[in-house]
Amino acid sequence: MKSMKRVLSVMVLSAALAGSQIALGESLNATKVAESSTSTKVGARAGLVDIDGFGSTFGVGGYSDIELSKGLSVRPSLDYWQKTKSENFGYAKVDMTLSDLAIGGAVKYTFSLPGAKVQPYVLGGLALHRLSAEVKASSGAYEGVAYQSEASETKMGFDLGGGVAYPLSREMEVSAELMMRSVDAADLTTIMGGLAYSI
Repeated sequence: MKSMKRVLSVMVLSAALAGSQIALGESLNATKVAESSTSTKVGARAGLVDIDGFGSTFGVGGYSDIELSKGLSVRPSLDYWQKTKSENFGYAKVDMTLSDLAIGGAVKYTFSLPGAKVQPYVLGGLALHRLSAEVKASSGAYEGVAYQSEASETKMGFDLGGGVAYPLSREMEVSAELMMRSVDAADLTTIMGGLAYSI
């Protein structure tokens, strides 16, 4: 009888040990999967765009961060700005409007700072810019617009910049970014604030 109880005790103990090892293994596997999984964020941004020789304006855009590995991601983006500048020549007023629709793709690297929530990053890439210009001239001698001309062209540009991101929660983060955009003979400087959400 005692030997039977011992056998049953050993069997119960073995079953409990096996169950705990299985549970521990599943937990470790889940942790590894969570650590190895990548994430994707989508966001919107807005801020100041300074156009070399033409002044500053307000710009808006959208972007996505697609993580490839820890710290490394690719970031497709879409940005738009428009700026009108007026000049008075006494007898005539000239309004010149420039606009830019940019489709970009950049590689982004985020630095890991132990114990810090702020995540600094750098990025660089290419962007396709659809640049448009419109000129309107009006004179007191005529009613309405005396002269109007429009032109558009597509140019490839280079992007280089950096910023910091700060997580508000596990799914949401805010960011501030400075980027230099070189398009043909023009240089753009953008200072943007963004809000992104993990999907």
